Amino acid sequence: MPSERQLGLEAWQNTDDLTAISHFRRSAEAFPRDSLQWAISYRLYGLALIKVQREVEGTFALEKADTILDQFGIAHFDEMNLPSSILETMKPSLLAVFAHPDDEAFSSGGILTHYASLGVRVELLCATRGEAGKITDPNLSITDLGKHRELELKLACQAMGISEPRFMDYHDSGRLERLRTDDPLATINIDYLEMEAKIIATIKETKPQVILTFDPHGGYNHPDHLSVYRAASAAFFSSGYLPDAPKRLFYTAFPLETMRAWIAQPGGAMTPGMTPEVFGVSTDTIAVQFDGSAYTEQKLAALAAHGSQTGKNSRMGQLPPEQKAAMLERIKTETFALGGTRGVIQNYPLKGFFDGLGLEID
Repeated sequence: MPSERQLGLEAWQNTDDLTAISHFRRSAEAFPRDSLQWAISYRLYGLALIKVQREVEGTFALEKADTILDQFGIAHFDEMNLPSSILETMKPSLLAVFAHPDDEAFSSGGILTHYASLGVRVELLCATRGEAGKITDPNLSITDLGKHRELELKLACQAMGISEPRFMDYHDSGRLERLRTDDPLATINIDYLEMEAKIIATIKETKPQVILTFDPHGGYNHPDHLSVYRAASAAFFSSGYLPDAPKRLFYTAFPLETMRAWIAQPGGAMTPGMTPEVFGVSTDTIAVQFDGSAYTEQKLAALAAHGSQTGKNSRMGQLPPEQKAAMLERIKTETFALGGTRGVIQNYPLKGFFDGLGLEID
């Protein structure tokens, strides 16, 4: 479906100026008032107002738009020299930043598949290759676990229909008794500003409106998850100077009741002393609840691709049949908290990650 701005330009070309005014105004309302995209749509709105002899109102709109255009170094275009390079509709883009292969499938495999199916550019940036993971399938003979899990992640991305994964090339820190304190490339030992810079570089390339990463507890207090949460959150906040800065930051999050049910399972507490009250969130903390039932096949295929981690010796593999079926039913619903925003959130909870961003998604 064409965007409001595209509809406005088409109306303008067909000399239907009043319709163009309505479309340009609605286009501007979809963006934060300090954004380049708002300024572009608002200047078009002002130009269209002047065309229908609403000089004072149009001039006022142009002045407001030009204040923002000046900040971005964009010339004050008019109807005779519309710069196609900046009038192009923004391409919906989502960047998911996680720590290990399989993090993406468990927490968000459904919603990533959903957005890819709608034509959104879905990119996955993975900090490590999961070198310190446990091999849970006894039938696998693996000499290089990092390389093996990289291949598993590529297969999982194919199952979800998203782009091939990108890697930051850090090492898995392990955890608990397997914590790799002596590995200089483990995420617990690296410079977080360096990791942030790598994420910023990916943001510049992929221009996501939405970033998805771990919550402040790292799901279950995994050291690598916490490292990625810290750097990805920092990258969202420090990327505001970019012309196409991300508009929203989301965290994977589990409601309190879901966390209680998870921890009640045999071996459900992933961390010693793990309590639902600390690691779960209240219902009103959930900004997006996604029903991934339509994408169950793809999500299960993505999970199955991570065979070294989802074998019969894994926590999932060891669940009794009834509990495993209940767990598979629960993971069809994916829930996310809002970690940051640039611009007003007009509806809460949101219908989806892109709700209200004017991109005809959600």
